Amino acid sequence: MKNHLIVPVVIALLAITTLDTYAWVEPDQLPPNGNIAAPLNTGSSAQSKIGGLILNIGNALYGLIVKNGNSGFGTETPSERVDVNGNIKLNGKIIGLQAPTDANDAVNKGYVDAIIGQGGGGGPMYDNKIVDMVPPNAYSEICFKNGQTLYDKHDGSSTTQGGNCVPGDRGYVIEKNRRSASFIEAKATCTSNDMRLPEPFEWQYACSHKNEANIGDILDSGYEWASNIPSMEVVQYNRYFTGAPVIGNGTCYLSYYGVITADNGGGYPWQYAYRCVR
Repeated sequence: MKNHLIVPVVIALLAITTLDTYAWVEPDQLPPNGNIAAPLNTGSSAQSKIGGLILNIGNALYGLIVKNGNSGFGTETPSERVDVNGNIKLNGKIIGLQAPTDANDAVNKGYVDAIIGQGGGGGPMYDNKIVDMVPPNAYSEICFKNGQTLYDKHDGSSTTQGGNCVPGDRGYVIEKNRRSASFIEAKATCTSNDMRLPEPFEWQYACSHKNEANIGDILDSGYEWASNIPSMEVVQYNRYFTGAPVIGNGTCYLSYYGVITADNGGGYPWQYAYRCVR
């Protein structure tokens, strides 16, 4: 009698279980629509999740791999492999950071050490950089890096790319041969060529190393303009003049002020040789 009661009970339980199993109906929309607590799946469509997402609690070898495309944090339109709209807090170090090529680029330790090794210390005394350009005439590049002074000689107009001194190196470009004009015309000519007049240090260094730098005629013409900023009160011949420094006349270090205009309107400006620098 007992066995006859057990069989109907078992059949009833199986029927209930079968009904529950077949009660699930597959969503008729792509995730996350039509789902309860939207899951992530292997579909190719973009998916979103309202709640947070914690990965790799099982300590797998790779926690997160984004094989293709850009990743955004705080932005829905990332333009780089990792695009962060906000600050980044880092408790470790950045590995493999390349040397900067733009003023907004981060710098690595090797780059900073090189700057310090060139005499930069807490702030470089001379920080002119060779730029990517094609000067209009024959010129030389003089650069200071890795504890050395290096030179590149160009006997004609050509790019500053390549050679010992490359764009971004601390240094300057100086024209090989002189020109001649008043201070105002010299400054205007250099400016029109995207260059400038040299500063005394730049002119004197090129002069004292003219063989290595292949600078020609640097003293044969006497004085040369060696400043971009005129002085408004220069005493000469007991009168006040507007003048600018000039250097040369048989030595790389003899200098004085060349007259730009006179206080009595006496028919100046004077002319001196000059060469353009960048």
